[in-house]
Amino acid sequence: MYLVPKNVRARFELVPGLGLPELALCGVGLVVGGLIGFVVSLLGASPLVRMVFLVVPAGFMFFVTRVGSEGESLFGLVVFYRRWKLSQRRHFNVPRGGTR
Repeated sequence: MYLVPKNVRARFELVPGLGLPELALCGVGLVVGGLIGFVVSLLGASPLVRMVFLVVPAGFMFFVTRVGSEGESLFGLVVFYRRWKLSQRRHFNVPRGGTR
């Protein structure tokens, strides 16, 4: 066994590209799908329709958090875009009073 530094991301990955945060987001998708499936079952839908409403949100969250060939997931790209949009001065030399 060897020590892994705290700043290494692979420390928290169960399999390459799927770590604890991604697994938690997939769980959230599964819970949301379960709630939607419960509401649909109250309306009298068949078990196949309920299963579709259970699996689709969890599958969507899996593909959103899955790391692509560039090394980033769609969720990570959205987070980076929001950070860039909120503070562009950190990334570009933009004067305080205006735009480029």
